[in-house]
Amino acid sequence: MVAVAAHHLLFVRLLLRGLAALVVLAITVCLLAPWLVYEVALARLPTLPDRPQVLATPQQQDEVWRRAGGEGPLVLEPLNPYGFVVALVTRDRVRPGEELAYWVARDHLAAERAGGGMLGWQASNAALMIWLTRHWSREELASAAYAVTGRSGQRP
Repeated sequence: MVAVAAHHLLFVRLLLRGLAALVVLAITVCLLAPWLVYEVALARLPTLPDRPQVLATPQQQDEVWRRAGGEGPLVLEPLNPYGFVVALVTRDRVRPGEELAYWVARDHLAAERAGGGMLGWQASNAALMIWLTRHWSREELASAAYAVTGRSGQRP
C-alpha cells in the first residue's frame, strides 16, 4: 500500500511539473508573440516605404493632421507591438498619428501588392504602422500621408 501511495505521489509530482512547464511555455509564447509577428510580417514585405523626398509645407502637414482627427500640434507617439495589441483591446478609436501611419502603410502595401491573404495583410499593415512610427519623423509621416490623401481633402 505504501509503495502504491509513493508511486501515485511521484506521478502527481511529474504531472504538476509538466503542467508548470506548459504554463511557462504558454506565458513565454504570449509574451514573444507580438514581437515575433511584427518581425515576421516586416521580413515578408518586399520593400519598406521610402521617406518622402520633399516634405509637405507646415500648413499641409497641419491639414492632414486635422483630417486624421488631430487637434493642436502634430504629435507622433512611437508604437511597439505590445502597445499596438493593448490599443486594439482597450481603445475605441485610433490616435491621429496612428491614422497617418495607417494611411501610409495601406498605400504602400497596395502599391507593392504585399501582405497575402486577409490575416497576412492585417499583420503586415500593423507591422508597417509600428515601423513607420518608430523610424520616420512626424513631418515625414504627415508629408507622406498628405501625398496619399491628395489635395481633395478627403480621408483615404
